[in-house]
Amino acid sequence: MTVETNNQPLVPKYTDYNSFLELFETCVDRHHQQDNIFIRYKVPNTNTFEFKTLTYSQVDTIATYLANQWEPMLLRSNSTKQSCIAVLNDSPIQAILSFFATLKLGLIYFPLSMFDSEAAILHLLKKSKTSILIASKTNREKAFHCIEMLRNDGDERIGIQVYDHEFDIDQMLSEAKAMDSMRSPNSQDDGDYPSSHKKRRTLIDKKTDPSDPIIYMHTSGSTALPKLISWTTQSSLYGSLGGIVDCIQHSTNGTELMIKSTDVLLYPVLTISGPETEFLIPTMLAGGSILLFDHKPPTPSEQLAAMEKFGVTLMISAPVGLEIFAEYLKELDKEKDDTRDKHHTNLLEGIKFCITYGVQLQIPIGDYLRSKGLNIQSLYGSTETSCISLSNLSKHNNKWYDITPTPRLMQHIMLEPYNEDSSLYHLVIRNSFPSLAKGVGNRPNGDYATKDLLTITKKSDNDSLGIWTLVGRMDDAINTKFGDKVIPGPMEKEIRNEEIIQHCTIIGDNRECTAVLVELNFDKAIKYSPVEMTSKVYDAVNRANKYALSEAMISVPSMVYILPLNKQLPKTKKGAVIRKESIVTFYQEIEQMYKNVL
Repeated sequence: MTVETNNQPLVPKYTDYNSFLELFETCVDRHHQQDNIFIRYKVPNTNTFEFKTLTYSQVDTIATYLANQWEPMLLRSNSTKQSCIAVLNDSPIQAILSFFATLKLGLIYFPLSMFDSEAAILHLLKKSKTSILIASKTNREKAFHCIEMLRNDGDERIGIQVYDHEFDIDQMLSEAKAMDSMRSPNSQDDGDYPSSHKKRRTLIDKKTDPSDPIIYMHTSGSTALPKLISWTTQSSLYGSLGGIVDCIQHSTNGTELMIKSTDVLLYPVLTISGPETEFLIPTMLAGGSILLFDHKPPTPSEQLAAMEKFGVTLMISAPVGLEIFAEYLKELDKEKDDTRDKHHTNLLEGIKFCITYGVQLQIPIGDYLRSKGLNIQSLYGSTETSCISLSNLSKHNNKWYDITPTPRLMQHIMLEPYNEDSSLYHLVIRNSFPSLAKGVGNRPNGDYATKDLLTITKKSDNDSLGIWTLVGRMDDAINTKFGDKVIPGPMEKEIRNEEIIQHCTIIGDNRECTAVLVELNFDKAIKYSPVEMTSKVYDAVNRANKYALSEAMISVPSMVYILPLNKQLPKTKKGAVIRKESIVTFYQEIEQMYKNVL
């Protein structure tokens, strides 16, 4: 088994709980007598590297306190079971406490991004039937402006709570304790459960169902207004237990990767959403703890200091955070301090695995961090499906960017040949997949065509699973005027492996040939002369041409456009280049490039 409590394996079935709240309260009951630390959080707005802790019982107490504070606003807004509490903040401790408070109220938790536009937020608040908008001081102006526009449109029901001053956790605990001491002496209190747990049971009385939404996610909205995606108790638990935990079990040396009560999981993020909640579940079941920072992403030096101070053993990070981490270590490499470098390596080697998710981390960066001792591995999933699978989490797995499916997953997928020689496959998720979000099926029978394309490498003829390498998406395929089909993913990945290249996008749909737009990394590119920069780009494109049919190869240098250093390709919030917008943005340059050749 993969999750361990007091050295006893314990992995429940995803069907064992009717609600996420039931799972949380079970963990509170299980761990409160040992006073297990659940959250370590950096004290906000201090110049010192000071952290405080919250036990499982204290998190439960604060969540109940917040739920009591927010309940009057819910009553005024005539909230229903399908209503939600939206959170717009940059404080991870506020986000996670708001998450549990929302669950206690029986409503849906909706983490908004502080980078969302006001138009997107307005659209999402309307679609989600938000009852209360919770915001931090940083987002005060945006939050009130959105509420004002909603009310101008005649929507008076939504309430707002902005924490202008500190989200005073100590005060909340003190007030909750005082309120608890005023309870009737005749009330039942046998000491077996935290008092706030019992009080919560009288706070709201709603029947729960595993298929009820508990979290709203939303698409990036890069080409249109974002759409809501509902995560239920079932989809969340299966994504965690049937996805993450199952993959840990099937990894090489999986028993060594077991999540234990002594594990500390580092979250270098500002909000708690999809991947974070999925890793939260096995950590809670084991009685482990999570480590949160303040209102801005932690610097690499802060992360290293936290690793040393608290013995961090697990980590999850988006690629952009790991890119910054790698750059920091590379700068330290120049100082040639062997003692310090060895100390950092020891800290990084103490982490069982570091999961990267979202846009794929560039392979050279992942390889470099692995050379420094950090066991980089990958999560494959989507907003619509939750976690699908992970790479083999073994520290000896150097193909950290490839995905290892499990037998359980294979029951819920189809791999459809995409091209004539069956070298590429399209992944389809069957409607039986428990993590599939409500209403996202895009085939008549409810199956979900991911449009993700992959290759499969098998160790032998008897290997029924294979190793997956994601190479691109069907909607990224480029069809030239002469009928040649180009899958740009592998080519773009190879081009980005050149360190001075930040991003690129290959174009050529309905054109006579393909071309590439290249965005340079300013800080790295300026270290070279213009001739050297150009040469490095051309070499990278030539290396990428090995992934293309001869008719679809990019002509170097005539079909390579290098953006000026002060220009960037359009991107989604997750950092993925938007091909269609790039073509519009650089239309004149592209037309001139083709005119010069044809």
